[in-house]
Amino acid sequence: QGDVGWDHADVVEATVAAVLPTLSLYDRESLALVLEFVEEMCVSHARFIALLAKQLAIKATIYTQSPVCLVSLLHVYCAWTRGVARGNMDLLGAEGFLKLTDAVFRAMSGLAEGRTTRADRLRASAEQAVVSLLRKNPSVFERMLAAVIKDPSVDHCASIGWLLRYAVSKERGSDLLSMHRDVILDIYGKLILTSPKVKLSAQLSGHFVPLLRLVTHDEFSNKLLPSLSRLLKRSPESTMETVSLLLRALTLDLSKYALGIFQPDILNQLCSNTEQRRRDAVLVTRQLAQETSDYGVIGQIAEAIFTQLKEAFPSPGQKAGLLEGLLAVSHAPSGQGLQEIGVSIAQSLVALLRDEVAEEVLDVGVRCLAAWVQRGGDATSPVV
Repeated sequence: QGDVGWDHADVVEATVAAVLPTLSLYDRESLALVLEFVEEMCVSHARFIALLAKQLAIKATIYTQSPVCLVSLLHVYCAWTRGVARGNMDLLGAEGFLKLTDAVFRAMSGLAEGRTTRADRLRASAEQAVVSLLRKNPSVFERMLAAVIKDPSVDHCASIGWLLRYAVSKERGSDLLSMHRDVILDIYGKLILTSPKVKLSAQLSGHFVPLLRLVTHDEFSNKLLPSLSRLLKRSPESTMETVSLLLRALTLDLSKYALGIFQPDILNQLCSNTEQRRRDAVLVTRQLAQETSDYGVIGQIAEAIFTQLKEAFPSPGQKAGLLEGLLAVSHAPSGQGLQEIGVSIAQSLVALLRDEVAEEVLDVGVRCLAAWVQRGGDATSPVV
C-alpha cells in the first residue's frame, strides 16, 4: 500500500481494470482492505484522486451490462467520496466530481430494471452502499444536492433520483428536502414537463418519483399542473407516457383536476387514428379514474366519452378506442355513487351497441358493458 506508482495513469488504469470485475469475489476482510486503501489515498493524494475519478467515470459507461461490476464500482466510488470528503470537502462541488457522480448513478439506474433474485440482491447492495455513505457523511449529501441543482441538466437526473431516494427514506424522513423541495420540483417541470425531447423526458421521469409521491395539492396545482396542461396542448400525441408516469407517482385525490386533464386532449387521443396513441390514452384515463373519488367527475368523464361517440369515425378502431376509455373509467374507486353511475352508463351502452355491426367495436363494447353492469350491481339487471 505504498505510494509508489499511484501517481501514474497507467498504473491506476490497470489496477481498476483488474479489481472491479473481481471485487465481488473478495471476502469481507479483503474487500474492506481495498476500500480502506482507496479512501486513505483519496484523503491527500490529489493526483490519485483525479486519475481514479477518470477511470471510474470511464468504467461506468462500459459496465452498463454488468451489474456485478457496477456494484463493485459503486463501492469504490463511495470509498473515493469518503476520502475526498475527509481531505478536501470543496472538491465535492467541483465539476469533475459532479461528472463522476452523474456517470456512476446513471449507470447504477440500470439495476432498477432487473426483476430477478440476483438483481434484487445487487440492487440492495448498491442502495446500502449509498445510504451508508450519505448517513455517515451528511455534508456529502448537501454538497451533492447543491451541485446537481445549481445547473439543472438531464445528465444530473440519475444523481437527483438516488439522492431523493435517500432523503425520503423512512430512516431519514423528508427533512433533508425541506430547503430544496421547490427547486427540485421546478427542475422536474423544466427538464421533464417542458422538454422538447419527449422520449427522453419519459425515461428520466422515474428519477423524480420519490419526491412526486410527496407532492401536495398546492404544489401540484401551482407548480406541476400548469406545465402539465401546456405539455398536453403542445404535443398530446407524444407525451402520454410522461403524463402516465406522473399520475402513477402521485398519491393525491385527483378529483379537482381529472376532468380538466382528461378533456379535450386525452379524450381526443382515445379516438386517434393511431392504435398506440389510443392505448396510451386509455392507460392515462384509467389512472385518472383510479385516483378520482368524486363520482360526479367520473360521470362527467363518461358523459364526455359518450358525446364523442356520437361522432362519425372513418375507422372502427377509433370508436373502439373510446369504448376502451369508457372501460378504463370503470376502474374508479368502488362506492354507492359508482353503482348509480353504472346503471346510467349500462343503459347508454345498450342503446349505443344495439345497431352496431363492426366486430371490433362490439367486442370492446360487450366487455365495457359487462364491467359497468358489474359496477352497477343488482340495479343493472333490468337494463341487461
